[in-house]
Amino acid sequence: MQNRNDSEHDATLTNPFLSLDESLLPLVGDRQARPQLPPKQIFIPIGSLGGCGFCGAKRNLKVCNSCALFKAKKINLKTSYIFPAYLYELSRELGSILPHPAFHSNVIKIPSPSAKKAPKSKSTLDHTIVLGKEEYGYPPDVEAWWTSFNSENTGKSVGEFRRYTAHFTREVNALEITVSVCFALVAGLYFVDGKSDESESSELDDGGGGPERIKAPYYRLEYGQNPICDFGICKGKIQGRTHYVQKWTYHDTKTDTYHTLKDPDNHYWMYFKTVTGDEIVLDCNSSSFGMDVFVDIESLADKLPEELATSGSRYVPALFIGPGERRGSASHPYTLIEEKRFSVLRDVELHKAIMMMYLKEDRPENTRVIKEFVGRVQGEPCSDKQGGTIWMQWPTQTEILGLFLKDGVFKELVKPFTFMKDPFLVTPSLRDLF
Repeated sequence: MQNRNDSEHDATLTNPFLSLDESLLPLVGDRQARPQLPPKQIFIPIGSLGGCGFCGAKRNLKVCNSCALFKAKKINLKTSYIFPAYLYELSRELGSILPHPAFHSNVIKIPSPSAKKAPKSKSTLDHTIVLGKEEYGYPPDVEAWWTSFNSENTGKSVGEFRRYTAHFTREVNALEITVSVCFALVAGLYFVDGKSDESESSELDDGGGGPERIKAPYYRLEYGQNPICDFGICKGKIQGRTHYVQKWTYHDTKTDTYHTLKDPDNHYWMYFKTVTGDEIVLDCNSSSFGMDVFVDIESLADKLPEELATSGSRYVPALFIGPGERRGSASHPYTLIEEKRFSVLRDVELHKAIMMMYLKEDRPENTRVIKEFVGRVQGEPCSDKQGGTIWMQWPTQTEILGLFLKDGVFKELVKPFTFMKDPFLVTPSLRDLF
């Protein structure tokens, strides 16, 4: 399978909001089509490796198959991080996400959403985009919207059309998608079939007998051979190192109001922690700040149904920082400054809410738990719109994750190709440039 329009900037305009075939239901959209799921049980790894349960060693610990906690199908983040990066990009395009305000109006004035080198670190570049008084429906009439955009902005190419639409879709719902991806990883990897009276979270240990109780396929994330014991959401700041952090404000001339959708001082990304204390960072939310750090998802995209291809490119935003890399190193155009973190994998109350994939009307208590979690992360109450977006996203992401796990697709992934160029500005033979 190939991603839509990933080779040439042809003369067609692709709606940035996916139109998915009904045959994929209940994968996408229709919650009524979902069968009631069987009771689930969650198993998470121990929080740290204080000693080897097999040989009793306390020093020079290694994580091996003999003493490592549990027998499971292992998913290595070194290659598989492209899957959550793909989920981010696909989720931005699903119809359940409300569109960017620029899609509602004609765009009168806008700069190019491209990376710009900064003369010094910590530099911020402010943009003001002027929106006109014409209105478009949702999903927008892409051709009419682009015709107006083109007339106001001196004849942009189709390649630039894709750059603008990608920028707009990446600028909305960053926290909601981050929460949804974390929920999907918990639900898709750590829940297994269980009895209804055993639905409490259980922690595996060396002699607890947990693995023997599991009948369904069981998975675990790892980095190399080092099991992931925790993951969740970091909140903090994004700070330019070699490039400007670009801040976009939209002036709506219909109401004479100004809206800034993303704040570089209120940035979200994912963290992963191993049982030996190593930490990994995955940031898929920085592209709209003018940070061009992309990963090639071709080895994954070839294994998924064509209907689940991203519309713009096979290259998606992702900064992956392993334990041996320093944040803000020479290979990174920006630095992440963590202020707070919120575990998802080890939050027992969240597990009970994530476990239930039912209609919203039947899940008031689960909705309350999830909205309270989001409120803690963002530092203000979670709106009904935010809660609804999360509920629409993560069950779909969980089912798409099932396609990734099916037939061991994750075993076939190769080391991802990363680069720091806008994929809409380079030639189809991108690898020839490096």
